[in-house]
Amino acid sequence: MAEHKIKIKYSYYKAVLSGEKTFEIRKNDRNYCVGDIIHFIPISDNYGMLIPHKANAYRITYIFHGGEYGIASEYCVFGIAPAEREARNIDIDVWIDKLSKIVSDAEASGEYKDYCLHLINEIEAEYRAQAEQEGAEWKD
Repeated sequence: MAEHKIKIKYSYYKAVLSGEKTFEIRKNDRNYCVGDIIHFIPISDNYGMLIPHKANAYRITYIFHGGEYGIASEYCVFGIAPAEREARNIDIDVWIDKLSKIVSDAEASGEYKDYCLHLINEIEAEYRAQAEQEGAEWKD
C-alpha cells in the first residue's frame, strides 16, 4: 500500500468532500493500486494556487485501467472512499486501556512501572502529533 499526495481543482475537491464525487481520473504514472491512500491537495480552478485545507485521506477501492471505453491506455479511473479512521481510534483506546492496567498492576507490584509509563507517554505523543497533523483537536 502506498500513499499519494495529488493536486485537485477546488471545485472537484468540494465534490469529493461532500461525497458527491467518488472517483478520480488520473494518468497512471504512480502505479495506483487498490488499497492505496490518496491525500488531495486543492488548488484554485483558474490559477493553480494551493488552497489551505484540512488533512484528508481516501482509500482507492477500485481501479479501471485505460485502453478501452475511450480512456487512454496511460490513464486510469479509480473509485475512492474516505479512509477508515474510526476503527484505528477504537483500537488505540483498547491499547491505552490495556497499558493503563499494566501500569496499575506494576504500581501494585513495584515492577516495570517506569517502562510502562514510558510506553504510555510515547503512544500519547504519537497520537497527539497525528491528531494535530490531521487538523483535529486532542481531547484529554
